[in-house]
Amino acid sequence: MASTVCVNQSSDAFTFGVIGFTRVVTANAAGVSVGGGAPAAFAGQILDSDTLFNNSGQVTLATPSALATSPGAYDLESLLTHELGHYFGLDDSAVRRAILYPFAPPPGTYIGNRPTASAPDGQLADDDRTGLRVLYPDPADTTYVGTIRGQIVPANPFALAIFPATSPGAPVSGIFGTQVVAENADTGAIVAAAMGGWSCNPSNPVPQFDGSYRIDKLPVGANYKVYVEPLDGLATSEDFYETSSGICNASGSVACTAPAVNTNFTTRVQPAAQ
Repeated sequence: MASTVCVNQSSDAFTFGVIGFTRVVTANAAGVSVGGGAPAAFAGQILDSDTLFNNSGQVTLATPSALATSPGAYDLESLLTHELGHYFGLDDSAVRRAILYPFAPPPGTYIGNRPTASAPDGQLADDDRTGLRVLYPDPADTTYVGTIRGQIVPANPFALAIFPATSPGAPVSGIFGTQVVAENADTGAIVAAAMGGWSCNPSNPVPQFDGSYRIDKLPVGANYKVYVEPLDGLATSEDFYETSSGICNASGSVACTAPAVNTNFTTRVQPAAQ
């Protein structure tokens, strides 16, 4: 995988209000590849990631050492850490403190704490750390092995009747597009959050929109409160899965190429070879 980070991009490549974005190409089956690279060993393997920053003059970026004297600039460290989170497979988070929160901190400010030798992951929030533990589990870990799971349904189940069936004979049986948050009941800290709405059965790959959620890799021995909030108008099924023949950097070139103005900057999935 040849990844590219470009900071000198024309504003024509960006939707208004977008400072930077990362396009991640993942395999939906073993054996597929991008740009002549090695074939994927498994479905879901990241094949390519590329980041573009809007540095056209309309947006000013500054390194941590220069931020104090550039109050109108956005913190490059916060932005870059966020985008690199996508390289590891993390999606945007609806937790405001998380580095994966999709809105940049105001100019002249930054997210979290500055990394230090003793706390190199200082910028990350617990939600970010939990996501990394889920994606890259430590077999020897015995501390972060807790799980909370359940199903989100409306108080009035008849409300689900207004949602069309996702497929013939498969009516919606739960609420899709919710943020489920696990809060430490003793400290009030947000430990992790997950998107609720669907479940998958390996024997039947069609997702069931039954309102299911699952939060893994939580610290054991803690007391938790769980609350749910809707993401009305912000989350649709297209935000979580997309099959497209448009592949970023498919030629294998690492040159900075501006995408089309109307490019959809969500995760791309490499389709299986026909």
